[in-house]
Amino acid sequence: DAKTATYTVNASANDARCIDSESCTGYMTQLYMYFPYANDASKTFFKWSVNLPANVTLISTYLTVFPYSSATNASSINLDYVAADSCGTLAANLAVGGSPVTWTFGNWTAGTAAKSDVDIKALLSAWLARAGYTPGNYFGLRGIYNTGSGVSRFISSYDGDTTKAAQLEVNYTGGDAIIEMMMAPPHVKTKQYIEMNIWNQDAGDILYVYLDNVEVESLRYTIQAGDVPANSATPFKKTVLLDYTGLSAGEHHIDAVLKTSGGDSRMGTQVEGRDLKTWTTTHDGIPAVGINENNAICIKNGS
Repeated sequence: DAKTATYTVNASANDARCIDSESCTGYMTQLYMYFPYANDASKTFFKWSVNLPANVTLISTYLTVFPYSSATNASSINLDYVAADSCGTLAANLAVGGSPVTWTFGNWTAGTAAKSDVDIKALLSAWLARAGYTPGNYFGLRGIYNTGSGVSRFISSYDGDTTKAAQLEVNYTGGDAIIEMMMAPPHVKTKQYIEMNIWNQDAGDILYVYLDNVEVESLRYTIQAGDVPANSATPFKKTVLLDYTGLSAGEHHIDAVLKTSGGDSRMGTQVEGRDLKTWTTTHDGIPAVGINENNAICIKNGS
């Protein structure tokens, strides 16, 4: 199904303007940012943690900013992506892809979202194609003066108004699902709640949970339409309870698998996403001292 993921700048270090070849230090806590500056001496940067799964097909990508002040002057900006697998500390001298996309502005009203009328899909696509991409890496975007456009405009920064930080909208189809098990180390647990964070799921997909290759059938769950957020950057959360009291000493593993509704072939073509956790326990059954699913310390009664 077609999905939309919207990522918003969420920290001071994630948007900044940089002067010449300097770092952005000192320019990360401004109320506004030049967009663009009136020459190429000052550059505007954004970065977002992009959790797009592998094998997506991009439909379109847009940048949305929020004007700090109204403007009608003719202006435009060249946008290019930071050529790194995951954009780190922002600085003016970061290498970019080299094929910028130009956004020419219309009239702006202060505080009203301004969405690019040019698709920047090519920038995101080139970045996703890098060999080192993994979901959660930071996508960096640089804005710079477009020769001949002339005049500065101003947008809200994260520190100026966190609700008006720059947004990246990604429209796409397909791709694998992503599962992330959020859990404490299970070594001395008797039972444990595990939160499953799931991205890029579709209604009808089925979540299977296996303990040492044996499915815990009571935990099988079919994704409902309401479990697919409108913003696919937001994970669906499913909490499950696992019982370890019957395990013997040795290595164990939990396998969470999301599959389409066509069958139960764990490693077949119907697997959408998977997460695996492995650990080693040193006791048989219930430990002499353990922690239960409510994080209470439990002492075994008897030998």
